[in-house]
Amino acid sequence: MHEKITQSHTKYPLRSYVFCPSKQSYVIVKKFDEKTNTYECRVFDPKADSRTESKELVLRYEELSSFINVCVQLQQNAADKPKCYSNFKVDINEKIHDVLFPLLNQAFGKGSSLLYKDKIVTMDDTFFQKHVMPADVFLAGGKGKQPAVRWRRYKEIQNTSYTGASKDYEDALKFKARRDLYWCGFLWTQEYNKKDFKLEVRWRVNSEEPSEWVEFSASPDDKDPDFDHLHTFDIQDQGFKPVFVPEGSFIDIAAKCPGANQFCYIYSGYPDTYKNIKEQEYDFDTHYSDWNRNCTDSDWGFFPGVLYYPA
Repeated sequence: MHEKITQSHTKYPLRSYVFCPSKQSYVIVKKFDEKTNTYECRVFDPKADSRTESKELVLRYEELSSFINVCVQLQQNAADKPKCYSNFKVDINEKIHDVLFPLLNQAFGKGSSLLYKDKIVTMDDTFFQKHVMPADVFLAGGKGKQPAVRWRRYKEIQNTSYTGASKDYEDALKFKARRDLYWCGFLWTQEYNKKDFKLEVRWRVNSEEPSEWVEFSASPDDKDPDFDHLHTFDIQDQGFKPVFVPEGSFIDIAAKCPGANQFCYIYSGYPDTYKNIKEQEYDFDTHYSDWNRNCTDSDWGFFPGVLYYPA
């Protein structure tokens, strides 16, 4: 009997996270009591204040588990009813992407999207980190992706005047995140002469290594359906995953225009403007970028907005 408990103790080492089905809670293993063959654990609550004292529990090995059952609903589009419903027994410390995406790719092909509680699942999220509970549902869609939030720094676009983008000197702007989020793209104004255009774009978080230069292209018919004067460019369409930007960090974006096209003029991108745009959260502030070599600044110029997912 003692040998069996020792093996169990090895399975649940001190300071490890496990799940207690009877309490429907994640717990942290604090101590193993050899006399009583029990674990002393503390309930883990990700929403609790660090000063709040957590509940203590004494549990047997049989009351703990490294596994939970979760559900996945597979569908072609977000508006469709699920075509399939499946149960999965998963290790709480495994990455969600590694467990569920092979199934999605088999069902729909590469490019499938996965949502948990209406938020996109990233490559590094584990079931424990997302505090997934038994029978929680993951929503998987095979066509397209979850629409990102569009955030604008301007209320007005001057369609009767223009400013030129450079093929040699990059326009750049920093967006400071006011919350944890996943950045996935940017907005651009319409081409003044209604011509096709291309952009070469790169980005970075704070002073990290920047991305490669990535080419985006658009025609006059590609304008955002909700904002006739804007184009929407999503890095996911180029095979990149959304970029995590912690609260207080900067996403720095730069662009060059190989055709040196002219674009509609934008102005008055002041904080008093963008933090008062209706039906838009005050999730960013704009700042001058050291990358900028042309005509963009924190209150005017290019990059009228960004695309993102709240974390």
